Amino acid sequence: MDSKRFRGLCRLSDLPEGRLATGKVGSKEFLLLRRGEGVLISGNKCPHHGARLSDGLAFGTEVVCPCHNARFDLVSGRVLSPPALDDIPVYHTDRRDDEILVGPVRENQTPCLPSMSGQGGQSNDTILIVGAGAAGNAAAETLRREGYEGKVLMLTGEPDLPYDRTALSKGLLSGAVGMEELPLRSQEYYDAMGIEVLTSCPVRSIEPRERSVVLRDGSTIGYDMLLLATGGAPRRLEVPGVGLPGCHYLRSRRDAAEILESLACAGSSVVVGAGFIGLEVASVLRNRGMSVQVVAPENLPMCDTLGEELGRWLQDRHVSRGVGFSLGRSVREIRGSGRVEDVVLSDGSSLEADVVIIGVGIEPAVDYLRGTDLVRDGAVAVDNRLSTALPDIYAAGDLAAVAQPGGKATRIEHWVEAERQGKLAAQSMLGKAEVYRSVPFFWSEQQGVTLKCVGLPAADYRRIARGSVEGEDFLVGFFDGSLFKAAVSVGRDGDLIAAGQLIRRSTGITPEQFRGAQTDLGELAASV
Repeated sequence: MDSKRFRGLCRLSDLPEGRLATGKVGSKEFLLLRRGEGVLISGNKCPHHGARLSDGLAFGTEVVCPCHNARFDLVSGRVLSPPALDDIPVYHTDRRDDEILVGPVRENQTPCLPSMSGQGGQSNDTILIVGAGAAGNAAAETLRREGYEGKVLMLTGEPDLPYDRTALSKGLLSGAVGMEELPLRSQEYYDAMGIEVLTSCPVRSIEPRERSVVLRDGSTIGYDMLLLATGGAPRRLEVPGVGLPGCHYLRSRRDAAEILESLACAGSSVVVGAGFIGLEVASVLRNRGMSVQVVAPENLPMCDTLGEELGRWLQDRHVSRGVGFSLGRSVREIRGSGRVEDVVLSDGSSLEADVVIIGVGIEPAVDYLRGTDLVRDGAVAVDNRLSTALPDIYAAGDLAAVAQPGGKATRIEHWVEAERQGKLAAQSMLGKAEVYRSVPFFWSEQQGVTLKCVGLPAADYRRIARGSVEGEDFLVGFFDGSLFKAAVSVGRDGDLIAAGQLIRRSTGITPEQFRGAQTDLGELAASV
């Protein structure tokens, strides 16, 4: 390679072993990781939301983004774990004595659209994906990345290409994200990848013996392998008046558009539900200058999951910014003359409301699976490779109850987890999957802070805090006896990444180590 294309970047002796560092050539910043006498050099920007990867942590030759915990391989540049969808560029390197030189991007490493000739490749097989959310889209892309040459067909009942559902409550309602920014990919991308997406195409039923799905119009589509990835549907509130104009659920792009239309002439709002979606919506509405009342049957927000201290902190933060809470009560009736006007609670009191937004959880979207024996306790049971009890049928995302060690099946309603499961399901279809060992990650943006979590916290776990909850700079660990199960953080991204690695490796960190200020979680995680 032409040596003139290489530029001096740094001195090897200045780089710490196994630690992330940065270097610049002009205004261009690179991520560096020293491994012995060599250095891995890549781009320093996460393709998801643009965070600097150097602010994350490295484990071996992998780097974890501090923003939403996407993982990348610094040797190949490949994205290993969502929510990022694209690879990062990696660069040719050279060395002159102690000086490290950086060259051009390595061939075939620049993130680009893989070229497929036409719709599909050389095989006549068809993998059919029912659902085009996080799991379905991740599965379709993974099939192509892993070299599948058959037909990939994705069906969705919505009129839109796959889009970022997390942005609905976080950015779209606030105006920080526009409708045009929601799609995960363009139509040109799917065409280039050989992925066919059929929109406004709801499925009525599946016929496993015939290896086909029946669409709502009665037509059928055959498959060789099938992935069920229809996610969930909002749990409905069964009270009088719930159908009045101005009363909304938030699950789809269409829901969000209708809410935005209602907000244009609204001054007061009631949010039913004090989970993450309800609290995110409450935060956005209050920041728009509206009066906001949150109604929920529990006595503290998120107490059943996060425990009393964090639940109280969440409530206090919202209250300090003008959000009202009517907790320990439920909705008895929604009233209005032609449109929502007020909400009557279980104690007989009422709240004025121009808009009501209901967020009381979701239920797996499995109605089309009746009569197939796939649904158990309202969800689709899968093994640790996401295979169902029926041949060549897989399930991923919000509708999947995944077998865990010890035999307990767990359903996880997080965007990143759905993407991870979609990727694993695709690899399973191709015979390449490892056993499911994911450590869930999710984030929530509320009242100016971002709350992040790894693992599955529970209120009955022992909780130990590093830092200050009141000072909004903390990492709270959740322990089941001496087992480290989950962590919740504000402002401590590095510690949260380390916590996730410790949970993933099932290594251990004792409650005493976690509590100790002298314990460097990053060093401990890197050593396992």
